[in-house]
Amino acid sequence: MLLNLSFSLLEWLAIMGLAQSILIITYIIVRIYSWQQAALPLIYFSSFAILFFAQFSLRLEDVQEIIRLILWGAWAAIPPLSYLLILQITYNLSPKLKEYWVILLPIFTFIFIFKINNTGFICNSSTDFYCDQFFSWLYLSSGIISTICLLFLFGHKDLFTSIKKKNKGGFERYWLIISLIIMNMGVALTNILRTNEAIVSNNIADAILLVMGLGFIYLTTTMFFRIYPPAISIKNLSKKQAVRNIKNLNHKEYEIALKIKELMEVDKLYQEPNFSRADLAKELNISENIISQITNTAFGKSFPQMLNERRVEDAKIMLEDPNIPIKIIAFEAGFNSLASFNRVFKNLTGESPSNYRIEKLVKLKEK
Repeated sequence: MLLNLSFSLLEWLAIMGLAQSILIITYIIVRIYSWQQAALPLIYFSSFAILFFAQFSLRLEDVQEIIRLILWGAWAAIPPLSYLLILQITYNLSPKLKEYWVILLPIFTFIFIFKINNTGFICNSSTDFYCDQFFSWLYLSSGIISTICLLFLFGHKDLFTSIKKKNKGGFERYWLIISLIIMNMGVALTNILRTNEAIVSNNIADAILLVMGLGFIYLTTTMFFRIYPPAISIKNLSKKQAVRNIKNLNHKEYEIALKIKELMEVDKLYQEPNFSRADLAKELNISENIISQITNTAFGKSFPQMLNERRVEDAKIMLEDPNIPIKIIAFEAGFNSLASFNRVFKNLTGESPSNYRIEKLVKLKEK
């Protein structure tokens, strides 16, 4: 039997989606520092890789029913995982353990429909697991799962207000969440409509879902890379190097200190001009007094000092480029005004930003 190497348009799209998903998975494995935060995105995009691969594998007619079950399972897992991923993106923390129960929805749904089918209620024979009615029930349940997850999502009233208060990545986070919601609404509607072949046939439904999935993958790739930037500066540090004076910290305080360092170096929260100790306390769900105690003990400085030092270090790098106006640098670094930028920069370096730039440019020319 000769291998058929001629692919349809949908199969080519599935290959493109699979390649893009593998690219994102590779990025997560190689570059992400915090595996606790990386686990959920890794599972999420692995589900996309599975569904793109299953969509391509439908060309294998002998096992098409089994592959379609795998394809259904991958799509059914997307809404619960989207719900959890949105919570992580919004609050910049892994969802609470009690939120993960939504992952069980597709499993319980499949078991329930399988049990009903054993009674002969769905297919004509209890041994016939792959009749059209059986898959229609699965598709309908998938649409219901998507709807339930969206309803739970809108139960978080502070969802969009929280995301708007985030740092410079807030814009990307906001639109990534919007993309996730729109995609899941489309998945829910398509799966519900496909239960009636007269409205949407299986082939058309597969095409719609595939295009939506591929469009989402490409649309959010750059957003994802900016939300989960590479943590090169800290990923090779041992825990003993991560903070100072660790002997004066208990285990819980030590973990909080590591989290503060990660938020500063990975998420760069200091680039938000209005970010304060109160915002960090809310981010970590602890009091402001504890924040002050830990930063003074672990890093030997107050929280405002930490913010300003990191802002100045970023500004120094940008000042080496003569094409960037100093006013733009001030706001990009996280200062809320040019005057405060000039004052803090001079206090920490002993010279004004303009003089620092001139000296750097002169040294570069001499080299």
